[in-house]
Amino acid sequence: MSFILAFLLKNKLGLKNGVNKLFSKDIWLHPSSRLDIKLLLFNGLLKIVIVSLWVNLIPETTILFLKGIRFILPEITPFKTGAAIYFYTIMSFTIDDASRFLTHYFLHRFKFLWRFHRVHHSALVMTPLTLHRSHPIESLIMFFRNIVTHAATTALFIYCYRSHISAFEILGVNALGMAFNFALSNLRHSHVPISFGKLEGFFLSPLQHQIHHSILPREHHKNFGICFAFWDKLFKTWKPSEGEILEFGLKEESSMSFKKTLISPFRN
Repeated sequence: MSFILAFLLKNKLGLKNGVNKLFSKDIWLHPSSRLDIKLLLFNGLLKIVIVSLWVNLIPETTILFLKGIRFILPEITPFKTGAAIYFYTIMSFTIDDASRFLTHYFLHRFKFLWRFHRVHHSALVMTPLTLHRSHPIESLIMFFRNIVTHAATTALFIYCYRSHISAFEILGVNALGMAFNFALSNLRHSHVPISFGKLEGFFLSPLQHQIHHSILPREHHKNFGICFAFWDKLFKTWKPSEGEILEFGLKEESSMSFKKTLISPFRN
């Protein structure tokens, strides 16, 4: 909360104005927000089914990656455990952030994938629930991305450290990363323009992601990243925040019908 308050004051919104804007009835009761809730519930039911797959696929995929690493690379002496957990934290978070950037980039660059991702960009107002505004096909893509990156990182770490780290520590590191991403996602998907100032050269601010959701099509291809800014700089898609974004969504008409939202990607 203190983090949000500091940036509200820095951006001259003030606590009262910032809170009023964030919880505006015009935003939360908007048809676009209601569709966010419907997609959240639908994808939530889908994830209940997916969880059982996750439990089975993660160990199996990790073993597959570990066999591949051992086939390609020679056996090494296990690293010492001193900084193991810190190294795994940095490596896991960085690889996950890079994979999320690339997946997001491909969702925009390939027309077939954009058909599904445009559901997310069709939001006319932004609330934290907009994070979950995604077509079920995109949710599945993100699910398998998560499995691959998590398994690959864990396999590489097991290869380097053998049994010097427990499953509890591995799960703890990923929980920390998930909490960090969740906090930023809540800030990114809102109407409150929060800038990081000079830090935007290193970490993408909520306002930079709001630029990505601008109604202007040219802005859709900017700021694909989640946390680190250097992926966008590498792909020349980085853009600093420039004032408040007034309109979100797509210039073409976007349906707020739940049924049409689900079937529209297959018709275009």
